[in-house]
Amino acid sequence: SILMRNSKYLIALTLKANIILFTITSISCLVFTGDVVAFLLFGLVALLSYFYYESVKPRIPFAAAVLSTACKAVSNHYLGLITTSMLLLFMKVLWLIDWYIAFKYINYNLTRFDDNTINVITVILILSCLWGLDVIKYINQSTVAGTVAVWWFQPNRRVPVRGSLFRSLTSSFGSICFGALVVSLVRTIRFIINLLRNKRTNHRRRMDEYECLLTYALCCLEYITRIFENILEYINKYALCYVAAYGYDFIESGSKVMQLFKRREWLPIINDNMISNCFSLLTFTIVVILSIFGVLVSILCSGLVSEYTGMSIVNAITSIFYISVIVSVIVSMNI
Repeated sequence: SILMRNSKYLIALTLKANIILFTITSISCLVFTGDVVAFLLFGLVALLSYFYYESVKPRIPFAAAVLSTACKAVSNHYLGLITTSMLLLFMKVLWLIDWYIAFKYINYNLTRFDDNTINVITVILILSCLWGLDVIKYINQSTVAGTVAVWWFQPNRRVPVRGSLFRSLTSSFGSICFGALVVSLVRTIRFIINLLRNKRTNHRRRMDEYECLLTYALCCLEYITRIFENILEYINKYALCYVAAYGYDFIESGSKVMQLFKRREWLPIINDNMISNCFSLLTFTIVVILSIFGVLVSILCSGLVSEYTGMSIVNAITSIFYISVIVSVIVSMNI
């Protein structure tokens, strides 16, 4: 309800908060450390943030309307969506446990193979882990997108969450798996590059010029794959909306997304950026509030926990605080 009523002010607040944050950081670098370079860099970022705010200010009402409409759609089916999100989060945990058991079993029997076969099997295992996690994540996104589409086009339809989840697990499941596979392949490549880079960085004292150039090339390659991964994830987010709303396959949905960007140019990206900043502020606020609540609970209950567990009061407070932070992060991930 807070987002629906105050979406315009919250979006403007997040944009202004960036300007204030970078300005304070810039001044702090000059006052407390005397670092002129950091002062200039953060000052430049603050200035660019101000120009960005001024340039997108006319678009804030439209972004606020989009955010308010989305919040209204989700709030009408909040119980079903949050239940689905928690169940899929539990499925992620089960998938990781299952994958770990399979990994340990395969790793135990790898001694009979040569090094090249072991490397191939390891890559396949990494890909399978990332692919499974991405499939579950995209099922959740497709369910939410399908629910919003039903709310918009067929507001009188019953149990839209169940129907959207059913379509995500049946007719749209192939498109979801294909989209997740594309991202997982790039993510696996980046993971392998990161392993190679870390391996060479750990032996940097013995590196010659060739090794230094190779490490630098790996860093650049990892950065490029990270950018490519982010682009694919962004396109997939829109493609899944077409899959969930209209039943297109993934290739056709990707084509529709590219046509959308050609027609609207930078407008979808700017709107997403403003809305995501608003959600980031909300997530941060939830984490802070729940963490403070966890600290208060840990202080009040530390004696009781210490008595029953044998832990010291400091360890009891620390443990409850960490648990509260983990719970708050999990809750914020499912907003």
